[in-house]
Amino acid sequence: MNVYFVTLNSFENAIITFRPENRKGVVFPHDDPLVIAPIIANGRTPRTLVDTRAFVNLLSQVFKLIQIERKELKMPRMTLIGFDESEVKVEGIVSAPLNLGDHDHFRTLMVEFVVADVPKLPYNYIIERPTLGVFSVVVSQHHLVVKFPTQEG
Repeated sequence: MNVYFVTLNSFENAIITFRPENRKGVVFPHDDPLVIAPIIANGRTPRTLVDTRAFVNLLSQVFKLIQIERKELKMPRMTLIGFDESEVKVEGIVSAPLNLGDHDHFRTLMVEFVVADVPKLPYNYIIERPTLGVFSVVVSQHHLVVKFPTQEG
């Protein structure tokens, strides 16, 4: 999966397009999930699902990867329902920087994450729709690409 960027002074005037070269490495036809590897806190987080239907940024037990201590978790007042309709134990909520992009082209914002132990979840993290909106992310499921504006391009 590739991440591309758009240079602009005002994110609201961005023109984002997808080109044939953005499909590099994608085997067609496909029905693959859109998976990226952002940096959360201080660690690269592989197997991150971009889910345009989710309403919670969900971290699944990746404390070693992102270097967040359990003592930093705030106790939640919520219950989550898992993919199989069962209740999911929420361990806490934590705010941490989420960095999308690469070394030269990135955006970093503080994001609130729900930390939960979700058995058999194949992803370390699920990015929710409101967070995608804050980053001004445009998703192309066909290309398996996300694009968003950055100051650096």
